Amino acid sequence: MRQSIQNHLLCLLLLRSDFVTIGVVLLLIRALNPYVQAFSKKRILLIRQTLKTNTDRLIISGTGVLIALQGESAIKVPLCDQSADSLEKEYDAYSLLFNSNLREIVDYQLTKKSYAGSVFYRVDRLNYQFRSEKIALRVVLDKLKLLRQVEDKNTYFFLPKQILGLEVLVKNSPASIQYRLVELANKLRKYSCHVCPMHGDLTPLNMMSNAGAPVLIDLDRFDFHGLPFIDPLHFRIEKEAKSNEVNSYDKLFEICSEEEADLSQIASYLFYRIGAEYKNGVRYSRNYYLRAIKVALYIEDHGLC
Repeated sequence: MRQSIQNHLLCLLLLRSDFVTIGVVLLLIRALNPYVQAFSKKRILLIRQTLKTNTDRLIISGTGVLIALQGESAIKVPLCDQSADSLEKEYDAYSLLFNSNLREIVDYQLTKKSYAGSVFYRVDRLNYQFRSEKIALRVVLDKLKLLRQVEDKNTYFFLPKQILGLEVLVKNSPASIQYRLVELANKLRKYSCHVCPMHGDLTPLNMMSNAGAPVLIDLDRFDFHGLPFIDPLHFRIEKEAKSNEVNSYDKLFEICSEEEADLSQIASYLFYRIGAEYKNGVRYSRNYYLRAIKVALYIEDHGLC
């Protein structure tokens, strides 16, 4: 219902883009979307200027980014502090990748601009047209692993976001089981692998096509020193959870019971995901974290040596 109302309000902006209408519409959307904050005059001027160019469609992302689709490009305008920070991190990661051996996975144009003192971003419009999504995913993962640091090994629990994830879960768990989460994290330090670059939030929506070649977008969680199993596991969970219309942690719990499931990697991923979301300013209800804790306790019960 909220999404439908928000979409109708965005359609109104396509019809009328005067200063007052923009301000009123954004105020109404703010009541529907927690990632839309109060607006300054500069931000409204930026949005009005954006809408002066022929716009096909307006979208507000789940993290509070206003996206204006215009011909062969898209304009991204942050609507809150968290989205401004995420877009800045994405641009920084894109710039590093564009000037590295991984340039092929960011083979598109992303530019940082400003108007009336407000920062926005212009990016090429891409699509999801792959002959085979499975092959495209394998191509991306193989390219990331090519930069695997042969001499750089680390444990399954070393990333700062994993440590943060543990802290968040402990904070949201009953006192009687907090020690079990800590013990699970300590057990992960007995496992190790070669580190390699990882996207950090690789989903079907974040892997797009440019002239048939797979490229990655939404790079704010990109890490040159990541764990190789995070991306493929996250991709599978989000794809299957959406397809089956279930919660991501319910899907993860289901995967844990599979005969070939690697519980150490799943536990490592779990701590990373919670920490990465929290680091990005995303806050969920306690029930959300309890679902994740259920997965962690299952893994702890079913044996990491």
